[in-house]
Formats: sequence, structure tokens, C-alpha cells
Amino acid sequence: MTTKYPNLFRPGSIAGLDVRNRVIKSPQGTATGNIDGTVSARTVGHYRRLGEGGCGLVMVEYTYMDEDASKSLHNQLGLSRREHVAGMGWLVDEVHSTGAKVGLQLNHTGRQRFIGTLPIKSASTSSWDEVEPMEGNKPVAMTIAEIKKVAEDFGVAAARARDARFDLVETGGGASSSTV
Repeated sequence: MTTKYPNLFRPGSIAGLDVRNRVIKSPQGTATGNIDGTVSARTVGHYRRLGEGGCGLVMVEYTYMDEDASKSLHNQLGLSRREHVAGMGWLVDEVHSTGAKVGLQLNHTGRQRFIGTLPIKSASTSSWDEVEPMEGNKPVAMTIAEIKKVAEDFGVAAARARDARFDLVETGGGASSSTV
């Protein structure tokens, strides 16, 4: 096959993780999970099909990691409780069965809490111009203790991701500055 990007379909490696090619599905939200953050059959099917389609690495959508303020969307996947692990393991097994590797993005939403409910906790009180008008809620600046708790919760959720057999974990945090 002649291609403009010959390396795209060659095997690659990310920090020692071998992948069948360099096609990576980025972690966009799907809102296909159950309301309690567990995976649904629809979620598993979506990610399995990405593996079947040839992705070398399937990154599962941004996933909330605490029960306080990291959930951004209704029907967002969670890894904030032990009860989330079994379903995530099912998802991982299904993606692995296609030959793809699977990663997970753990996320704290910060001011980008689309569900608009309190608490909205961020690094500052700076609002996101697109979200505040919907509900009228402004973020509160997190305390040092809350920031340390978020860091701890990321670690606990990452351990759950390991228990669910994810090949890698990526961390993300909500934006802390407005678009100019």
C-alpha cells in the first residue's frame, strides 16, 4: 500500500507499551454510560468497534475520579468507586479482544462542569463563559487541602484503572482560564 504517511500503520511503542500501529483514538466524551458512572453495553460496543476498526490505541473518554466535583456530564463514565471497576474491566477485555491497547483519561472537570450543578470547584473563581449563563453557578477556588485531596483521588482512581487492566492512564484537568 502506498501512503503519504508510511509510519502510521507500522507498529509503535509508547513508554514501553507496544501498539500494533500509530492510530490513536483520543478521549472524547460519549455520554453513553449509565447515570451512576458505570459502563453500559452501548459504551462497550462503541469502544470495541473502534478496536475492530483498526486503532492501535483506544483512549476511553474523560472519566470522573471523585464523588465531589469532577463529574462533568450526565452519563459520564466514572472510576470514583470500587463498583466502577468490574464494568471498566469488561470494556478493557472487549477492546483487548480486537488486538488494540486501551487507555483511560481520568479527569477533574474544574470549571467545565456542563451539568451546571454545585459544587463547581476550580483553581480559581474564573468562570467559563459558555457554561455560567446556563445555570448561573460560578466556580469556587479550591483550598490547598481540596487540591491535595484531588491529587490523592487521582491516585486512587488510577489504581482502580490498573485493577480494571487498562494499559495506560492519562490525567486531565478542567481549563482554568477563559478563551480570549
